[in-house]
Amino acid sequence: MASIIDQIIGFPDFLLRSFAPRTPPEASIFIALITILITVGTNLLTLKLVDVEKLRLYKQLLSEHNKLRMQVLKTADKRLQAKFEKEEPRMKKIQSEYMQMTMRPMLFTFIPLIIFFISMSGFYNTKRAFAAIVPFGLPESLLFPIGKNLGNGLFLLNFVWFYFAVSIVFNSIIRKILRLD
Repeated sequence: MASIIDQIIGFPDFLLRSFAPRTPPEASIFIALITILITVGTNLLTLKLVDVEKLRLYKQLLSEHNKLRMQVLKTADKRLQAKFEKEEPRMKKIQSEYMQMTMRPMLFTFIPLIIFFISMSGFYNTKRAFAAIVPFGLPESLLFPIGKNLGNGLFLLNFVWFYFAVSIVFNSIIRKILRLD
């Protein structure tokens, strides 16, 4: 009898086997669309759960404080150092709250994303299905496998690396559109 964890993880795998494309370019488009949907969803969740104006203010204050720290290190000015040390406890408090605010959406997305990653990476890291073909060579492994070199300047990219590449590109675009940055 399958455990509840196996059933939860197996359900997306069943769906993938039923309709997900196994080879590029269809697989690449499918993964890119899912990645964009996840990125939009997590950013909308951030808008809902976080006071974005307060987050911007804290980011600006922390940036100014870091600039002041760099000035203190460069100049060794006692007056600047005193100002820096006076602000330091307040900035630590702000930094702590800033981190809590940025991590809040993760409370709702962590478990679903883990299930998604287990299912997708299992499906697209087999010999039968892969995420994308890129027209340049890459090393087959860094800290963990990237994909497989086909020769002729082509490289099969696995799901994890393709997801991160698409996510980085679209996350910055979506954050600009939603004015989160």
